[in-house]
Amino acid sequence: MNKQKQFLSVAQGAVAGRKHIAVSKACEDSVFSEEKNDVTVAALSDGCGSSSKSGIGSKVITTFLCNMFLSSFNKLYKEPEDSFRTFVIESIRRKMDEVAISEHGTVRDFLGTFLLMAHKNGRFILLHLGDGVITTLFKNGSFLISEENKGPQDPQSTVYFTYPTASKIMFVKRFKSNDVAGALMSSDGLSNLLAKDGEVSDEVKDLIKSLSLNRQKGKNDLLNDLHNMSLFQNDEIYVDDDCSLSVLAFSKDLRKIDFLTNEGFDELLKKRVSNKKTISVYTKAFRRIKSSCQGPYDVAYLAKKLAISQKKTLLLISLLNEYVAFEEGNIVVI
Repeated sequence: MNKQKQFLSVAQGAVAGRKHIAVSKACEDSVFSEEKNDVTVAALSDGCGSSSKSGIGSKVITTFLCNMFLSSFNKLYKEPEDSFRTFVIESIRRKMDEVAISEHGTVRDFLGTFLLMAHKNGRFILLHLGDGVITTLFKNGSFLISEENKGPQDPQSTVYFTYPTASKIMFVKRFKSNDVAGALMSSDGLSNLLAKDGEVSDEVKDLIKSLSLNRQKGKNDLLNDLHNMSLFQNDEIYVDDDCSLSVLAFSKDLRKIDFLTNEGFDELLKKRVSNKKTISVYTKAFRRIKSSCQGPYDVAYLAKKLAISQKKTLLLISLLNEYVAFEEGNIVVI
């Protein structure tokens, strides 16, 4: 199988919470993403509720960070840990000083958290300062959850870029992997619902799966997905705080069949086959088709790759009819 290039798709959205809707106040969360020269960056910022112009601040933070990592990904990926942390925080502080001057305010008028994921050719950079959460989901079902940053002296306080030790407290993760399925970044308005007690909710997996199968999914589709989820069916649990969300997924690397588990296939197989030995043959063929088959193939060639007869190959394809397509009579695994 020729390995397809990975495309990191991004869908983002931000909506005002109940408290802001009640007083006709705009959402103070911001999201932004950009793609250029094989680099994809997505960022999210939750504006501080006590800052008078945090809506402006969160917008500046997201666009500034995205542009910085777009233009300097290689350098920042290789930068030593301490100088990397210092550079990020000092760069934001300088930018927000400029904004405060131009907007005739103080830096504290523009406070906001930030969460960021940047990707280039299998290399990742994750940043997280303040509350909210970044959940990175791997293809084998494991996940990495970022830690919220709280002030050591006051565990209830949110840390912003003005905090004296922000560069040391900030969550930073730089790594290389071809096994990332996708990621989700959310403000604290949603984070407790989507990732709690070290576990990732089914909603996180559903959002990443939905995006991976539809690269063109946009903001409105994403927000509709959110509101249609079981989390939001009960009006009583809809959150009061502003909600912002960024979903990232590798749409070309993941196929529909990648979401069919071994157990799920076994259930399909039991409806058609009862002989244990025959079940074992089909189970092995399914593992092969998932791990090393893409297509297009004719039946004879696919049967050879799967090490089963053409008759069994046709039965397997009929079982997997939702996970295959046909191009000019040839079989393509999707």
